[in-house]
Amino acid sequence: MFDFSLDEMESLIGKKLKGIDRDIIVKRVSTDSRNISEGDLFVGLKGDRYDGAAFAKDALNKGAVLSVISHDSLKDTENGGGIVRVKNTSTLLQDIAKANRKKFRGKLIGITGSNGKTTVKEMVTSILSGKGNVTKTESNMNNHIGVPMTLLKIDDKTDFAVVEMGMNHKGEIGLLSRLAGPDIAVILNVLRAHAGNFSDLNGIAEAKLEIAEGLKKEGTLIFNADDRLLNEISKDTRAALFSFGVSAGSDMTAVNIRIGDCARPTFVLKVRNEEREVKLNLSGRHNVINALAAAAAAYSAGAGMDAVKKGLENVMPSKSRLNVFRSIEDVVVVDDTYNANPDSVTAALDTFREIDVKGRKIFVMGEMLELGEKTRVFHREAGAYAVKSGISLMLTVGGIAAEAGLSAIKSGLKKENVHIFDTNKSAGEFLACIVKEGDAVLLKGSRKSKVEEVFGYLNLSEAMSKESY
Repeated sequence: MFDFSLDEMESLIGKKLKGIDRDIIVKRVSTDSRNISEGDLFVGLKGDRYDGAAFAKDALNKGAVLSVISHDSLKDTENGGGIVRVKNTSTLLQDIAKANRKKFRGKLIGITGSNGKTTVKEMVTSILSGKGNVTKTESNMNNHIGVPMTLLKIDDKTDFAVVEMGMNHKGEIGLLSRLAGPDIAVILNVLRAHAGNFSDLNGIAEAKLEIAEGLKKEGTLIFNADDRLLNEISKDTRAALFSFGVSAGSDMTAVNIRIGDCARPTFVLKVRNEEREVKLNLSGRHNVINALAAAAAAYSAGAGMDAVKKGLENVMPSKSRLNVFRSIEDVVVVDDTYNANPDSVTAALDTFREIDVKGRKIFVMGEMLELGEKTRVFHREAGAYAVKSGISLMLTVGGIAAEAGLSAIKSGLKKENVHIFDTNKSAGEFLACIVKEGDAVLLKGSRKSKVEEVFGYLNLSEAMSKESY
């Protein structure tokens, strides 16, 4: 974070602060009283199940220069003595983050999309790290609290900022974009994640396009030319456009795509009159598109093609995102349990199909959540696609996921090869009994379904080699 004077803080808070040293400098904002340092401003966020005001005094005792709490927070927390009340602490956090961003003179890249945001964020970061210091979104902090916290990490040592922006509802991306003010905005795709909150894909596409609302006047909107909806709606913006994809005419494109061991792609990356061969350490054909998006963003931020190639090839798997393991017992496990929606299930099955094994392919599917009234339909489609992808056995966990298993039977998978369970424990114990040398297992489900718990029952050797992503 850049330094903020007391005058600047008073302007953001909207009131004069009495009884405080006028020479103080705020060096950091924290919402967690456990990690307060001297010179911090503590913002006590108020949620449905907690109230940060309860820790306001503790933060001051640890060295915070000021504790800000909500006006309707705990009534026994007095004003004065370094504690000040504001109407909404979340809004204040966003205002300070926006002010901090305005002091930044480097390039800020905003990334949104239904699938692949975190992968592309890591790819862009890897590329740009060769050109300077990068501040990036950590973990999945991509909402109305996480984005401000990322913006507050930007300081005078930052050359590039890479900010992931997520959403569940219309209007959320617009807010995040106006806070972040991206120089470069990336829309990866429009798919059926959070479909339950939108009437159709057009609504999701319009919500993703909100990332252009905060785009700098001279900024660039990068979009997926392979996505029909993005091709159409991107024309409605005034931003400079830069496309990526395998479609003819894309500004950043890939040709001669080959899929190698553990479904890792190699391809020729092309932009204008330059091309480089790139070999990814991540599994799945869909990661070629992610790589193109990252290449387009980094290239637009000033990275050369050599830096793009090196950065892409240096990216390694993130936890539970198409991680491919092989045990000493020669069992391949594909862990893609970070989250799930209809399109990410399809991508995982496509990758699973391209992994060569001697034995059977076993698909363990948990429930897909936040899909609204079409939830059962989407699960049935997933079951049918699993059969089309060539799986040998299917295990489902949870009531809704059972629809996928029943659909798999209707699509041609023998009834004795479909097993429906209520819990991860029962599925895991069954899988541990049947898995054999040479088999491959794909684990896929929404975060709340915790399908990764099944992995713990396999009793495989601890010596596992991570082969891909």
